[in-house]
Amino acid sequence: MAIIEYLDEVFPEPPLLPKDPIGWARVRALAYIVVCDIHPLNNMRVLAYIVRALGQGEEDRLRWCRHWMGCGLDTIEELLLDHPNTGPFCHGDEPTLAVICPVPQVYNARR
Repeated sequence: MAIIEYLDEVFPEPPLLPKDPIGWARVRALAYIVVCDIHPLNNMRVLAYIVRALGQGEEDRLRWCRHWMGCGLDTIEELLLDHPNTGPFCHGDEPTLAVICPVPQVYNARR
């Protein structure tokens, strides 16, 4: 995630990571749900393995995707629901890393 720190230094506004430690940790935690839990399991290479090496069909592949995306996105939603720092964006009033990371997964969920 060094690219995030680089972007925050080169383009400081709006910051992708909040400056306060609690906000910083919350945004990273939300982003890591996608980066560590959702994305690796729905990577095209993993999905191809499910079909090719494990002999699962398209419906099984889709079931796999729906299950793991759903688990991760539900967790994000639970963490956002009724949290005092949830604003128009995942954390506060400006876009952060927490709003950027889920975008490709939402796109994947719709395809």
